[in-house]
Amino acid sequence: MRRGDFVVILVADDGATLEKLRHLTACPCPTGSNMPADILTANGAVPSAPIPRSARACDQIRNRVPQVAIDWALANPGRIVGWNQLVNAGAPESPYNRRQRLLSLGNVNVPHHPLYNDLVYKAECP
Repeated sequence: MRRGDFVVILVADDGATLEKLRHLTACPCPTGSNMPADILTANGAVPSAPIPRSARACDQIRNRVPQVAIDWALANPGRIVGWNQLVNAGAPESPYNRRQRLLSLGNVNVPHHPLYNDLVYKAECP
């Protein structure tokens, strides 16, 4: 890439998935813009700041799951079942239908097993 070139990135609705769409070599930047050319949207609008989406681990799993598995799941939340999904996908987000951002076991009454009782994200800790 040369100076002045830029890449068009598609950000998914979950805010965590990025996809490179294409590489462009010219920048038709709107005049009077106070934004750097590399973050202008197609229509010149200012993109909103991303909403912080922090993953946390429930206290119940701290001594029941290897710490390396917990650390990996917190560092790579998009690769774990349930991350940032609504409890009821067919209903709008509300205090009663929250996003799943808390790391727990699929079944907290059974010991951890990477195949049969692995880590999942839930809306609340058990």
